[in-house]
Amino acid sequence: MAVAPTTDREAVRRAVDGLELGESTATGDAIFASLDAIEALPVEGTDEPVPARVVLMSDGTRTVGRSEAIASAAAVEADVPVSTIAFGTPTGTIEYTDETTPPTIVPVPVDELSLEAIADATGGSFFTAASEAELSQVFEDIGSSVGYQTEQREITPWFVGAALVFFLAAATLSLLWFARLP
Repeated sequence: MAVAPTTDREAVRRAVDGLELGESTATGDAIFASLDAIEALPVEGTDEPVPARVVLMSDGTRTVGRSEAIASAAAVEADVPVSTIAFGTPTGTIEYTDETTPPTIVPVPVDELSLEAIADATGGSFFTAASEAELSQVFEDIGSSVGYQTEQREITPWFVGAALVFFLAAATLSLLWFARLP
């Protein structure tokens, strides 16, 4: 399930909860899809690029699609860091079945090296997780470092203070110049 870039954390949580495993790994294409989604965002009243970061979670070596090197170069050109999560273990396996053959156990060790290379090349962060608990901790860490919160601040005291300084300066200059207050 794809989610357009958003600040709605609940929508992202629902999307993550709805993820399903696929039979192939297309890390390069995933990065390109994310970059396309970022590029499609409307920019409201500014020439500044949309602040963005891609978070890529994978369990194995790329088996289909464009290479990680080409995708990393595109992310660097777009000035979008890619943080990666290596989810799995070196001894990971899946059971592969189809209609014509009996079930086969296929090794799918996590590919930490290529995911770390993507993060390093793009200025992102690299994380590993071998269990659901570790993955939850990684998402918590990422959530605290990715994104922003709008915080309103009261600035009236600064303007009052500046006005008071200007008033005192004017009164002092008036006393020195005209020997009377304005």
